[in-house]
This record gives sequence, C-alpha cells and structure tokens, in this order.
Amino acid sequence: MKNKAIAIIGLGNMGGGVAACLENKGYTIYAYDIDEKKRSIFQHACRTAEEAALNAQIIMLSLPNSEVVENTVHALSAEAIGNKIILDLSTSFPLSTRALCEELKKTSTAFLDAPLLAGPDEARAGTLRTMVAGDRAAYDAVVPLLADYCAEYNYVGTSGSAHTMKIMMNFTGLMYAVLLGQMFPVAEKAGLDPVGLFKLMNNDAFSNWMYRFYAPKMIDRSFTEAFSLKLGLKDLKYMKDLCTAYGVPAFALDGGIELLERCVENGRGDRDFSECAAEMYELLGLPSKPEDKE
Repeated sequence: MKNKAIAIIGLGNMGGGVAACLENKGYTIYAYDIDEKKRSIFQHACRTAEEAALNAQIIMLSLPNSEVVENTVHALSAEAIGNKIILDLSTSFPLSTRALCEELKKTSTAFLDAPLLAGPDEARAGTLRTMVAGDRAAYDAVVPLLADYCAEYNYVGTSGSAHTMKIMMNFTGLMYAVLLGQMFPVAEKAGLDPVGLFKLMNNDAFSNWMYRFYAPKMIDRSFTEAFSLKLGLKDLKYMKDLCTAYGVPAFALDGGIELLERCVENGRGDRDFSECAAEMYELLGLPSKPEDKE
C-alpha cells in the first residue's frame, strides 16, 4: 500500500497479533486499547481511539462484541472517520453491522465487516483467513492490506454477509465443541477409556480441526487457553438472536447456551472454551483438574 498508516483499535489476542504483524511489515500502526500495557508495546501508541483514528485513512476494529463496536464508532468524531474505510475484524452481530454501515454512509465512511478465521498465532504470522463484505470499491482498495495479514481473503457480498458467515461457522464449530465437552465426560463416567475413544473417533466420520483441537485438552483436563468461553457464548447468543429475529426457535442451541451460562456463573467465563467439559466432569462427580486424576 502507498499509505501504510493504519489505526487499530482493540489489541487483544487477535487485534494485537494483526497490529504486530503489520508493524513488522513496515506499516505505521496507530494503536489503541483501553489497556495501557497492550498499547504501550507499539511505537505509535495512542491515548484515545480518536487519536488513533485521526492519524489514518484505514481504521481496523478488533473488539469484544457489537455493543463495543457501536459505542466506539459513535464516540469518534466525523473528522476522525469521514471519507475513510473502517474494517470490523470482530465477530459482530450482522444486523448491527448492516445498520452501522448505513449510518456511516452519512459521513462517506465505508464500513466493511471482515471477521477473522484462525487464531493469535496466525494473526502474528500474517496467515489468517477472512471474508469481507460491504462496498466493493472499498474492498478493492484494501486488498493490498488484506494480503499483508491474511493467507486467504474473499469478497462475499453486501454488508453483514461476512459477519453472518462467521456466526454460522462459529455456531457449527462451537456447538461441536460443546458436544465433545459433554460426550467425553459422560463416556468416562460410563467406564470408557476416553483416550481410546478419541483414537477410535479420530477418522473421516468424526474428526476435524475442532475435534483435534478441543478433544485432547478436554480429555487430559489441560484446558489450555486459546479462546475464552464467554466469547464463544457471545457468538452462540448472536445465532440465537438471529433465530429470534427470523421467528424460529433455537432448538439444540438452547442446551449449549444453558451449559455455557452455567460455566460463566461458576467463574469459567474468562477461561478456555474447552472448560465446558470441566463443568460436566464436576456435575458427574469426576475430577476436573489433571492433578486430581488418579
């Protein structure tokens, strides 16, 4: 890109990884996060989101949820966002995204939904995958930027389409993880060897990335942190909100949400999503920590 100044607001696992990746590739990153420690590691750390946005023509958001995205954008002045491009890397609620996109047209601001696939390691390495929705001309303008932090990127249509796709993917993947988090503890309670069961199911019929990523740490109780349970619950609630908006029951989704809400109530919200299995172990009277296993 000719102008390599980028504002990045939100420097968590994903936003911070993207910011570090782009800074290493020669971009000037105007970095802001409410956590001073997270922003202080960047050369151009900003004290406010406004300061970051004023310094760049492209603004990237990596925030916890749609409410924070809306509040952040609404707090920025017309000068900070007018005639610019905003990429929302967050997993946001699609109907909120569409409304915000329409609203920002008043300031000639292009709002693109560009949620991220993969994890923090890929963010730092610049090998993420993304799908992007919104104004096609704005997408074309940011393709060189996308190429610098993504291994794969695709334009998928009108505003909200990318966030809808991400919600569908997370609904499918996270609910599979919830199924595993219930299945392995119940299998162990029934007297099965969970390691043997894992090996038996690690085939074309049952195995995928989610299986290989979550099942081992559910079985050994390591619960290595990668994606917080409360963020997964947020994503599944967005799917439920879509069902509600379209007038259909959530059916199987409700059971997964019930288990995850119980986890949050018991203090597991900030821990890894795999700890839904820990909740099941405890409900079954089984040890939920590796040191408590015989």
